[in-house]
Amino acid sequence: VDEYQDVNPLQQALLDAWLGDRHDLCVVGDPNQAIYAWNGADARFLGDFTDRWGSGEVVSLTDNYRSSPQILAVANGVLAGATSARRAARGGDAFVGLRAHRPDGPLPTISGFPDDTAEARGIARAVRDHHGPGTAWSAQAILVRTNAQTALVEEALREARIPFRVRGGGALLDQPEIKAAVADLRGSRASFAVALADLTTTTGRADRGAGSGSDTLARSAPGADRASTGDAVDDRQANLEALVRMGSDYAAIDANPSVPGFLQWLTQTARAEQPDQHGDAVDIITFHAAKGLEWPVVHLAGLEQGLVPIGYAQTPAQQAEERRLFYVAVTRAERQLCLSWARERTFGTRTVSRERSPYLSQVDAALADARSGDAPADWATHVSDERRRAVSRAPEAPIRRRGTANRRAGGALSGLDAADTVLLDSLKEWRATVARSASVAPHVVFHDRTLESIARARPRSPDDLLALSGIGPVKTRRYGDQILHLVADHH
Repeated sequence: VDEYQDVNPLQQALLDAWLGDRHDLCVVGDPNQAIYAWNGADARFLGDFTDRWGSGEVVSLTDNYRSSPQILAVANGVLAGATSARRAARGGDAFVGLRAHRPDGPLPTISGFPDDTAEARGIARAVRDHHGPGTAWSAQAILVRTNAQTALVEEALREARIPFRVRGGGALLDQPEIKAAVADLRGSRASFAVALADLTTTTGRADRGAGSGSDTLARSAPGADRASTGDAVDDRQANLEALVRMGSDYAAIDANPSVPGFLQWLTQTARAEQPDQHGDAVDIITFHAAKGLEWPVVHLAGLEQGLVPIGYAQTPAQQAEERRLFYVAVTRAERQLCLSWARERTFGTRTVSRERSPYLSQVDAALADARSGDAPADWATHVSDERRRAVSRAPEAPIRRRGTANRRAGGALSGLDAADTVLLDSLKEWRATVARSASVAPHVVFHDRTLESIARARPRSPDDLLALSGIGPVKTRRYGDQILHLVADHH
């Protein structure tokens, strides 16, 4: 059985029925590529394989023949940066980095742009720069987290006269919700301004009811079970917002905008210059659809908090899966990796400020190691040591004075040991994600002193949480499971 980390319970039941009382089973899987939990996959079938059968030989394949040492340095550094990522997903043992067997290549690059339009055009320039004499356009791919991001990238490549194709059925106009919206527009007799306003209003209602893929638009209830709905609802929402944006773009260039004019412009714009699916063209593809594929040059777009990781990933398991998804995207590159993000991004008719993906901090650290030629043998220990050194370098005197003045048992970092400090860092990262998703300040979720108390006490049950100062029944119901999972991952 190949890709065993993606097996779901129904498939496992079928496999068990086929096997009967036999044990002649060989499975192949990579726990670091377990990215389909939202679709029912359960990586525990792989992680618990030997426990389930009581025997069996495990052969670890850690030699990588695809990517350059520089790209693997980034991939290993990012995945090792997750505290007990495997335990959070219950999908296997501690992380083991891959070993490169390709020659050295150029260092990956990180580019920030003022907005998403500038980013798309910057990616188009980079694609042209990497298209040397005698090389094929198909040697390059642009990977995005959501289908909704493809429209701007397509437009930028079209303007630059670069052939492209959207792989995996990801073209915006091919999505069912876009087809339905276009059909509604086609039947509308209203003016274009009214039709666009109606579409915007409908999109806003969906946003309030279901949430969105962006951190500023996500409004799903804290602790909601994303596994039951997957991210399909949020993808549909983001696609509709992309359609609204295109409507606004059309209205800005047509002095007399109309619904028929928009539909004609939309078809001409989105369908123009699409090459044969097997011809020479740059691939545009989502992170998920890119799994199992590879290209010499890969561009990763939209690396911002709210997209990478996605805004609704709030539980430790969901956050661990997002990090693995980024790892999968990074390791699609053979020779060159280009990373980019935008300081502003437009969703529908709203333009919002963005922050770099937190993963890029680990990319920065991995690139520094790669520049110095220092590739650690044990990435997990290396990243953990780097975190502790960073904490030890942080100024603590003001916090100590505050704790002494308040006479609080949990009021100062000075009382935390190294392991507790690592847990506190993870709690603060979790709090920041929750705060962004709810559009509130971090202290509204939990005060620093409360997080310090959690790191010190390491609660194991809801009753343990309620015993801590600053945590009442409401916050225990809302955040308790997430906190207890996070604490358990640090034991």
